[in-house]
Amino acid sequence: MTSSPVLTASGLVKQYGALRALDGVSLTIRAGESVAVMGASGSGKTTLLHCLAAVIAPDAGSIVLSAPGAAPRELVGLSESERARVRREALGFVFQEHLLLPELTAVENAALPLLLKGLRRQDAERHAAVWLAALGLAGMEGRRIGQLSGGQAQRVAIARAQVTGAPVVFADEPTGALDSATSSEVLDALLLATTGQGRTLVMVTHDADVARRCSRIVRVRDGRIVGDSETDATEALSPASSAPRSAAAWPAPASAPAPASTSTSTPTSTSTSTSTSTSTEANR
Repeated sequence: MTSSPVLTASGLVKQYGALRALDGVSLTIRAGESVAVMGASGSGKTTLLHCLAAVIAPDAGSIVLSAPGAAPRELVGLSESERARVRREALGFVFQEHLLLPELTAVENAALPLLLKGLRRQDAERHAAVWLAALGLAGMEGRRIGQLSGGQAQRVAIARAQVTGAPVVFADEPTGALDSATSSEVLDALLLATTGQGRTLVMVTHDADVARRCSRIVRVRDGRIVGDSETDATEALSPASSAPRSAAAWPAPASAPAPASTSTSTPTSTSTSTSTSTSTEANR
């Protein structure tokens, strides 16, 4: 049975001077899909990702977010503060360089989206620690980012993206800075933490091997979609993966905590407010 749409984009246009980065793009992404967006540098793939993720606003078109349990919401036309709220409440983000705060420990970084929602620090860090353990980082909660390997740091970023159960996660070249073995392990963890839990993953990648692990590949050229096909991916774990394989290892969906409670429950959908410079969009 086909799942319901979680993101519906229609006629997206984004112009940078004389360059049209997006030229009437329409795309529907369904709940539970893993979608790889591919294209050469300057094709518009990252601009598309940033528009879908409410990081930047298109000049024209429509983007409707249909998060589970919430009414469909039009993202085009929202103010910057309104888009920031959408990013915090419904979206998660994983970047190539992880963008973690080096001054904070792994668990403090993972807990940030919960703290932004006003959850008590003790409760936020307790829930974040459960996510870190589920991603194979038990015992590393107190390490600072500089004390982690590249793959371990990306797992912290995955925990941060999913600590509140964001229904949609956007990943921009999440394995681009990793060696092949570590890349495979991080991709295992990312797929398990998102589509493995019924959530949606939208990922920009240059790596054809990474793209083939997704259930769908969308190809972009000159600001237009020129290919959209399903793959034969089973999203199976790589043989050498150390990612958790049991669904029981993953934190249960969180619910809003009572103010005086010591429960580790957390809001159901939060993500860090991502601030991304748009100055490089036309080149990506």
